[in-house]
This record gives sequence, structure tokens and C-alpha cells, in this order.
Amino acid sequence: MEQEVAVSELDRQFGIPGIAKVVAGNDRPAKVCIASAAASGEMYLHGAHVSFWRPRNEEEIRFVSTRSGRGSVL
Repeated sequence: MEQEVAVSELDRQFGIPGIAKVVAGNDRPAKVCIASAAASGEMYLHGAHVSFWRPRNEEEIRFVSTRSGRGSVL
């Protein structure tokens, strides 16, 4: 319940109606979901981790740390 209050307060302060919404992440801290005419995506607030990014009419782009040994873009 406490996290729900924190997430709703973050959304109230930083959300952009129709474009960006702060929501609870999957077993993780809050994330920002964005959707615009140009792209859609998700970014976790903790560490600014981009978990999903898709330019309009394109395939999803995944970013992987160079420290993972798998390069930087898949």
C-alpha cells in the first residue's frame, strides 16, 4: 500500500497526461511508461534503466550494458 501511494504521488508530480505515466514496476521500483506519436517505452526510475523502447512503426529496441558481455544494442 505504501508503494502504491508513493507511485501515485510520483505520477501526480511528474506524469504528463496522455504521454507519460508513473506506474508500479514488476517486482521493482516505479517505472515511467511513455507513449507518443514518435515512440513508446518504459524506464525504471531506479538507475534510469530502459526496459523497453519502440520507435513508431519499428521493432522494439533493447539496450544491454556493455558490462554484460553482449554488446550495447540488440
